[in-house]
Amino acid sequence: MAERSDGYDGNYKQDVEHYAVLADRVDQQLTNFHGAGTATPDCLGNVVRVGDLLDAHTARPAVYTPKANAVVTKADVVNAIVEDPQYDTTSEHEQFLEVLADDHLERNHSTVELPEAPDPDDRYPEQGSVRVTSGLQSDLTNTVPDVSPSRAEALPKLLSPLTDACVEAVEAIADDERRPIASLLSTPEPDAKTGVHHLADEYGIDAGNGSFGAAVVDAARHDHVPEDIREELPQYGTGQSLEDTNLDALRRGHCALLRAGGVTPTLHVELDADAWTTLEDRRKGERFFEAVDLLATAVDVTIVAGDDVREVLAERFGEWADRHDLTDDLTDSRDTSRQPARDESEENRLDAYRTLDALNSGGRYRIVGNLFADQSRSIRSLQDDAEIDLAADSINRYTGDLEAAGLVAIDRDTTGSNQITLTETGKLAKDCLTPDYSLVSPEQGTLDSESYHPMINSQKYSVSDGSEPEAAPPADSPAEWLAATGDADGDGAYVRWMDGRASSVDAYALHKRCTAASRGDGITLTDAPVRPFEDGRVTQVSLMEDSLHAVTQWGGAAATLGRIAATLSTGRIWGTALDREAVTDLCTDLGSAPKNVLEFLQRGMQIGWLDADSVIDQDGLDYLAIRDHLYQVGRSVLARLSNLDDMADGERREYFRDAHGLLASMTALLDRVGVDTTIQLRFPDGEAARTNENVRDDVVSFLANTAPKQSRYGAHSGWRQVVESRPDKLKYRLPMDIDPTARTADLTASWVVIGDGMDGLRDDVVAALDDVEPRDAIQDGDEEGIAIDVPVHVGGTYAHAKAVVEDLISKKGWNTIRQDTDRVTRALMGVLSHAPGRVSPTIVADALLGMGTNGYGLDLRMGDVRAGLARVASEELFPTLAPSVGKLVRALVTADGRLEAGALVDAAGIHRRTYATHMDTLETLDLVNRTDDGWGLTLEPWWAPEADRERADPAARTLETGDTILPDQPRSETEVLSELANALAWRGDTDTSAADLRLDLGRQPTVDELIEAIPALDKWAAPIAAHWPSETGDDTLPPHDPAAVPEFSNTTEETGTTLPPYDPGCSTATIGVESDHEQQPLA
Repeated sequence: MAERSDGYDGNYKQDVEHYAVLADRVDQQLTNFHGAGTATPDCLGNVVRVGDLLDAHTARPAVYTPKANAVVTKADVVNAIVEDPQYDTTSEHEQFLEVLADDHLERNHSTVELPEAPDPDDRYPEQGSVRVTSGLQSDLTNTVPDVSPSRAEALPKLLSPLTDACVEAVEAIADDERRPIASLLSTPEPDAKTGVHHLADEYGIDAGNGSFGAAVVDAARHDHVPEDIREELPQYGTGQSLEDTNLDALRRGHCALLRAGGVTPTLHVELDADAWTTLEDRRKGERFFEAVDLLATAVDVTIVAGDDVREVLAERFGEWADRHDLTDDLTDSRDTSRQPARDESEENRLDAYRTLDALNSGGRYRIVGNLFADQSRSIRSLQDDAEIDLAADSINRYTGDLEAAGLVAIDRDTTGSNQITLTETGKLAKDCLTPDYSLVSPEQGTLDSESYHPMINSQKYSVSDGSEPEAAPPADSPAEWLAATGDADGDGAYVRWMDGRASSVDAYALHKRCTAASRGDGITLTDAPVRPFEDGRVTQVSLMEDSLHAVTQWGGAAATLGRIAATLSTGRIWGTALDREAVTDLCTDLGSAPKNVLEFLQRGMQIGWLDADSVIDQDGLDYLAIRDHLYQVGRSVLARLSNLDDMADGERREYFRDAHGLLASMTALLDRVGVDTTIQLRFPDGEAARTNENVRDDVVSFLANTAPKQSRYGAHSGWRQVVESRPDKLKYRLPMDIDPTARTADLTASWVVIGDGMDGLRDDVVAALDDVEPRDAIQDGDEEGIAIDVPVHVGGTYAHAKAVVEDLISKKGWNTIRQDTDRVTRALMGVLSHAPGRVSPTIVADALLGMGTNGYGLDLRMGDVRAGLARVASEELFPTLAPSVGKLVRALVTADGRLEAGALVDAAGIHRRTYATHMDTLETLDLVNRTDDGWGLTLEPWWAPEADRERADPAARTLETGDTILPDQPRSETEVLSELANALAWRGDTDTSAADLRLDLGRQPTVDELIEAIPALDKWAAPIAAHWPSETGDDTLPPHDPAAVPEFSNTTEETGTTLPPYDPGCSTATIGVESDHEQQPLA
């Protein structure tokens, strides 16, 4: 921690003795205070609670631990602190006095008054620097490439790498003050200088009215920085904050914190040559360097610029260049005879490749490939990792070789297993490894993204808001990336992690779109189109935020069951979610005696394939033996998949028994260590699953027989306790205590079934689950039983989409209570719905994840939603309309501004005649709008019930007679469809108008009648209906149409349509005794 300018210069030992004497003077009061049992005076005469005082003064438990009910004097505490050999008396004396005067003091006693805090710029000496260079060394970190002159665009990129340093600074302040990190946010006294919190009051760290300091402290309290905080912190200082002006937030945020904590990170800023050499507005560059100079008061900043850019800097920003000796450096370093050199980053990558290649060892490659790019791993975890699959001695030897080669660093100063970390050279070498650990030279072809690395449950990934790479990646949308599995026969990778390799899609976005597909525990049936996998045998896996998703394509009950079971038992699952620490903690929770723990695993949780001889040794339960047994069962199941068609009946029964047992064992273990497992079954040909009786029965039977097996009551298998009827199996279980007030089992895995029309299986699935009966003893009342509830949800509804909206916008920084999530949901459904009242929740998630983050406390705007739609593929935009409409819309949402007709045609890549046809109809419905500046997308047309826009030209679309059918504001989708029908008839695109039909019927037609009479309207039903539904929780349709219009008919028309219910809610099948869970529809 940097020393204060008014630092302590006295004799610390003498002063401590003085305060010890002062403590003795107030000792006479201790009897009364201890008699009350609540408080004691500190050495300044202030009254504090004994527990709080000791907590504040004992940063290390060994410093002072009083006996119970002992009379503690301040002399005891002071002497214990002073005598601690680890206590830095000189530098920490001031902090010791301040602790005595902080918010631990009772409010009704006087405190020590501290001098008013100076401005943070004056409190600590500047510690950073700025220099300009033409290249980087291979060992430099925190490099930010392609930095433009735009300060608003550049600053978030520059601040993102500083988050970890900010956390380190907070930890340093807490360490120096010998106080818990959380107490840095303690509220000062009422007369304090800021009244915000300790960081603001004491150090001037008050950016965002204190919210910056609060966010960093929150991050420091976690093992890994939460993703929302990692996205929030770089927003301070961009000039767009409502609470700080321009760079003030940077000065009172990052800079003040780093200087107060004495942490000086390095930052290497690579200027974008094209942007700087073509810069027209010099003031933009000046504002950029103003921010760099401020940042350099706390950070060592290196500006990396090529010769052309450096000449521009010298010519156009001479004053700044002179202050940083750029002109002299440019003159001295220029050498016209120098030959064009290979880009240094390429040289570094090639050097790293050659270093790893020289080791010529597949084992060493596997170790490098399984190290994390941004954090360390223990040697023991590498030894336990089945994916590496090397002997402990080999790993010890190989890691030593890698350290000698400069590819890894090993921290041997730890209390447990040595920690190993990739060096910068090691990270570059890892980028040269393929998923099957082949080493590819950079000269043969550059890998498009960082090499594959295993996921860990606490690992977070940011959603990039940056520009796309110059060369289009093989997949530029999440849906395309998931489908591009490649051929598993080529590399044997039947299980792949959703890491977003070789694309602009990141792992966090892939994980969250999988999360969005589920409505909760049980089974979610979703009507949504999905792309077929290139290889349907591949299962894709993601593990983040304590949730695991396994995504596979339906291949029949037998094959699908085997793939899922084998996937959940793979080495990477054991090396991450079920590592040694997690399984050891699980066993510790179950008991202390190894045999008793094993018995509970076997007979309670029903974990198969474990026996005492093989998994218990002299040290207790052997983690590696448990892992290897279940891992090998998974390999056995996977090996038998190719022979399913040739199996005899007995072999097939054994296969199903093993696959079901393994799946139930793995979901039980994952559930017990706190991981939520969701399995997604994809049906690219949903029609076959619905219309082919054999396929339909196979799917329904699979769900009914598999979902209930993944259940537990406490730590006991729910299926074994309720359904199992085989005598030998019933003997193999532990007695179970049943709570009469809570008799329902919990599910250990959830299921998502997604494909065209798959919600149509709901009744069949519920009926099949209802047919699963408990054993006779429970039915007859001879045995006390429990219930297994399996909720069956319909996904892709308005309520489902709204839940996804609320979840993801909160992660983007918006307060859902303040936002009108109904309007946002309807706007997204208007563009993304593939059927009336139905939308793919995964595509909704794609759009929301494509939005930027809200770091300024603003309200969510339609412009934010429109920006997110740029993440969605063109065929998913207005999917019921012609593909060219999606191309037009995508061109509009990806453009920097409005597009003139010619630019729009070029951007969409369509014929001008096609453009004219579609844009005319879209404009008729106000789904696009045109101004003098060009075309733009309308997410909320003027006729939407909650729109705050008026119709641009009420008389623009009328009948030939000049009469308009619609009132000033339409009251239903029927009226909007009627207007569209009249416009199509007026253009000659249809033979019948809504007016004709209305006259024929003598009343206003319903939606179904309009579509039946005018088929051209069918494709418009989904985007129009999206703005009107009133969500209900039952199976009835809300009235979509208004009552009869008296001028046309005195009869009462039938309201509603035959459209599917917008949200049928949730049906729950109960197996066993009557459930104690209330069954109610989703809100």
